[in-house]
Amino acid sequence: MLHHKLCGAGAIVALCASPALAAPVDLGERGMSLFWLLFSQDGFTVGDKHFSDVRYYSRSVGPWDLDIMPVDLGPEGGIGFDIVPKDSMRTSSNDLSFKLSYTVSVTDPDYLITDAHLAFDGWYDDGDDHHDRSGSGGGIGVHETISANGEKIGEMSVHANKNGARLSDWIVFDPVQSVSVEKWFTANGDFSTQRTGGHHGGDPDVGVSFIRQTFTQIPGPATALALAIGAPLASRRRRPA
Repeated sequence: MLHHKLCGAGAIVALCASPALAAPVDLGERGMSLFWLLFSQDGFTVGDKHFSDVRYYSRSVGPWDLDIMPVDLGPEGGIGFDIVPKDSMRTSSNDLSFKLSYTVSVTDPDYLITDAHLAFDGWYDDGDDHHDRSGSGGGIGVHETISANGEKIGEMSVHANKNGARLSDWIVFDPVQSVSVEKWFTANGDFSTQRTGGHHGGDPDVGVSFIRQTFTQIPGPATALALAIGAPLASRRRRPA
């Protein structure tokens, strides 16, 4: 069993006893293994977002198998990260799952988080050229809850299964300085009939090669007022004499 941050299992005594990084890790452009990020006492940063209190739990996917890659599309496009398996996470028979939780905060108090986005490229392929999927129990998905100030403010989910696929989701909420996220990933390769011609030309399977989480923000009231006042003044200064 893998249970990080919350010590107790014998398999993680060495990890919990190892020296932790006191300052948040700047992911830069190259990202980092989730395994090493779990050593950081203060999480990591991407752009102007601080991800802290990072916790991970799984019985089937090791944190060393997942890279955290920065995503910075600007304040309006979204800032966050991709969860990227070192090898495409796919299964034809076994169940895979993990839970990842964290808190994301703005580093600039003049701005507030106002919405969250979830996306992935999960696939479902039962290898059935005749599209008879009644016997296929496989599926893959991510479900997460968003909370602020101790209260749940929304949920998001993406999935791919025999009923179709939803590859992105988002929610909009009242502006806040930080939100907490609990993310559950599950992949079930329960195909009752062995077929050929799956996603990679072999057995039927489900899988994913990235899971993306981003947040966008707006100026806080004081900053918005300053921008509103400053715009006409700047316009006046640009007028020719």
